[in-house]
Amino acid sequence: MHAIVIILLSNSLYNVYSDISCCTEPKCDCIKHDDGIFADCSDRQLNSSPTFNEKVTSINLSFNYLTYPPSNENLPDSLQHLNVSNNRIYRLSLDGERIIFWKITGLLALDISSNEIVIDETFFFPNIFSNFSFLELLDLSRNVIPENGFKEFDQLMAPLISLRFLSVDIFYNITFGKRFEKLLNLKSLKLAGVCNTSRTFFITENFFLYLPFLEYLDVSTTEVWTNIYDSLSSPCYCSLTSIHRGAIGKLADLKYLDISNNRYLGLCGFRNITNDLNLTSIEIFRARNLYCQDSRSVTLYCDDIRYLRNISLQELYIDGNNIVIGQPGVLTYLPSSLLVLSISENRWVAGLYTWSPYDNLRNLVRIDISNINNHELSQSGSARYTCCSHFLEDVSCEKSRIKNVIGDYITGGCADTTNHYNDDIKRRNSVETSIKPDPWKCFYPLNEDEVHYIVVPENVKSIIMNNSRLGYAIRWTIFNTPAIVNLTLSNNQLYSFIGPICNVTNFKFLDLSGNRCSMITPYFFNSLPSLETLLLNDNLLGLAGTLQNRNAIFVFGSLTNLLYLDLSLNKLTSLSKNIFWNLQKIKRISLKDNLLTDFNINVKHMPELTFLDLSENQILYLSNDAIDGISQRTSRNLIIDLSKNPFMCSCDSLKFLKCLQVNQRVCKDFSKYQCSNATSYETLTDAVISLNKKCSSYTALVIVILLLIIAFLVCLIIAIIYKNRWKLKYWYYIAKRNYFQHDYMCLEGRQKYKFDAFLSYADEDRLFVIMNIIKKLEEKENFRLCVHERDFIPGCDVADNIINAIHNSRKVIFVVTPSFLRSRWCIFELNMAYMEYVVSRQGFDCLIMVIKEKISERDIPRNMYDIMKDESYLKFPDDEADEVTFWERLIDALR
Repeated sequence: MHAIVIILLSNSLYNVYSDISCCTEPKCDCIKHDDGIFADCSDRQLNSSPTFNEKVTSINLSFNYLTYPPSNENLPDSLQHLNVSNNRIYRLSLDGERIIFWKITGLLALDISSNEIVIDETFFFPNIFSNFSFLELLDLSRNVIPENGFKEFDQLMAPLISLRFLSVDIFYNITFGKRFEKLLNLKSLKLAGVCNTSRTFFITENFFLYLPFLEYLDVSTTEVWTNIYDSLSSPCYCSLTSIHRGAIGKLADLKYLDISNNRYLGLCGFRNITNDLNLTSIEIFRARNLYCQDSRSVTLYCDDIRYLRNISLQELYIDGNNIVIGQPGVLTYLPSSLLVLSISENRWVAGLYTWSPYDNLRNLVRIDISNINNHELSQSGSARYTCCSHFLEDVSCEKSRIKNVIGDYITGGCADTTNHYNDDIKRRNSVETSIKPDPWKCFYPLNEDEVHYIVVPENVKSIIMNNSRLGYAIRWTIFNTPAIVNLTLSNNQLYSFIGPICNVTNFKFLDLSGNRCSMITPYFFNSLPSLETLLLNDNLLGLAGTLQNRNAIFVFGSLTNLLYLDLSLNKLTSLSKNIFWNLQKIKRISLKDNLLTDFNINVKHMPELTFLDLSENQILYLSNDAIDGISQRTSRNLIIDLSKNPFMCSCDSLKFLKCLQVNQRVCKDFSKYQCSNATSYETLTDAVISLNKKCSSYTALVIVILLLIIAFLVCLIIAIIYKNRWKLKYWYYIAKRNYFQHDYMCLEGRQKYKFDAFLSYADEDRLFVIMNIIKKLEEKENFRLCVHERDFIPGCDVADNIINAIHNSRKVIFVVTPSFLRSRWCIFELNMAYMEYVVSRQGFDCLIMVIKEKISERDIPRNMYDIMKDESYLKFPDDEADEVTFWERLIDALR
């Protein structure tokens, strides 16, 4: 098989172009390789072949408009590979002269497929291939079907003794006669399709009698060959009707067989073939699409695959055959050598046939059960193939298959399925359970209703179940084997990822994309430590909330070996900053096509990260934190894709745009990045230039305005503090006094003050106070006066003593003189007394002003002026006769 592919592609060995000339047509490309020059003239709209020089060994003239093949004069004698497929060749002569390339004796590969050649004696005259004894590959397929067949086809092929691969249309009255027996090297045969208008072609028992050396046989077809016509220009419908039993049995060396897309064949023809495969060396068997996609459902019986049990089959493909159920025990007839089983695009439903123990499939490593019930959604024209109108043939086929089944073909199996079911129940009960189930550690609950047990062949590594209508949640799931490496569950209806998934510690690939999932638990991936690729794209995880809240760190926290994570198309608006905190080996992260407006996720701990896809989001510009995070990673081998985001051209985004420009080497397709302003789009390079000019003056203006605002606020605060400085001082000392109340006398609960009055005076007026005020008020009137020289508490601050004295005095007497106004402590006492008057005593009469000497009005402080305005004050008389009245008024004020 691989050797055939190499021969087919031999005309493209190397892709190194040069300026050499190899033919008369300048449109052709000339490519050097070790064996000579390859002339590529494909799809050049040529009507005739150019002439090639002698160094050319391979020529590709496909997809042109040639009506006849190149002549001997056009081709070099050294030619080895010639491809003239997909042209309009229908003749070999021009003006009655044959111009075929029959003199090229060293030709190894010839492809004249997809032309308008009639496969009969008219075109292929006798001995046309007589000089091609070295030819190894010949493709004659997809040409015009002869009306009367080609009985001498074996005589035509007889000279090709080196032929290894032959591709030809299979049509009515074609024979592989006795002369094919001499083609000992013919190992591969491709019958490109049954092309006849009657659609009744079948392969008889002796059809391959003279091809005993075949190892590769492909009789698959396309759906409808719209470009294939018979000699009457009628379109060909391509499908085998039947393959007789015994036909394939003649091919003892057969290793590869493909009968796919023969939609008339059905499982009746399939059974005829499987009954013969034990006579071959079959390794790969493809039997896809043997029914029309819209036709009836069928059952897979044990007799359909009974003879496969003891053969060396490694790969079996029975996709798209409308199989809905299997006869119980049918899986036990699959061979133990089977490595790959593909049963996708069928209509499977669960049944007793699924309860087999799979002991015979101990070597199976890959199973594909995808695209279940795909026929219900298909609108493909090819799916409604014309054979679907032949329903009676399907019914007749099913009758012939079912007549040999004994009893009820649904419950009556070909193996003891009851025992298989009981054995599986024992397996389930042998699983270790826990009284206290813990989903974080996969401790299994005792209640089996809470757990889904999945039983698969013990060595299977890959399971594909995409588009299989699985739903509606992945709950607590336990697999019977830890051998599984790849699991694909994409495009199903799994709306909740609950988990955990247990006993799958070797998982490396998990595809859960396209499930519209909107709920995921923090412990869903907790038991998948070996996972390397995780595909979660095309879901609704942005609605789950788990990836944004504090539990987000647990979602991917155990995936320490993860290399690729796809979260695209999930309607994500944000992600927790440390959601990827433990992904230290991650190489690629895709957050494409979401609703992200920023990227504040921590990626500093990801030394292996090489690609971050943030394209097609809603990012106007990245925040400073995001810019710093990206800038710290730009020195490493990291590529970021920010394309197709609605970047904004503004002064706010200038720093971000500059960052992109500086680090453009790490931005994928940076030259295509654009940002938008109010009227148009422009490239980032142009935007940075224009914004630098625009935002520089704007920045200076902002700085000046900001400084002015700060200066204004500072001045305002200073003014407020200055205006209320005494009030602030007062409250400071009151708070201090209350905090250290054990050092001062508290008036709470007292009915009387300690002092009747506190005397506030300047040191220059001490003699007047002692000789007059103290003598008069204390000695004669028995008032208790607080004098700072006598009554202040030693060791305390002066300010504290003043506050305490004012607070513990019923009245405050100010002896106002020019010296009083010059004294710092007198002014302090005045302001503190005023605060006491305003705040604590709420305007109660407690202040007495004694104006001893005349003072200027402009020297009077604001607070003193307010006191003198609100309260009466006393002037000490100059005349001794008036002193009696003064003392009487002062004594009355104190009382």
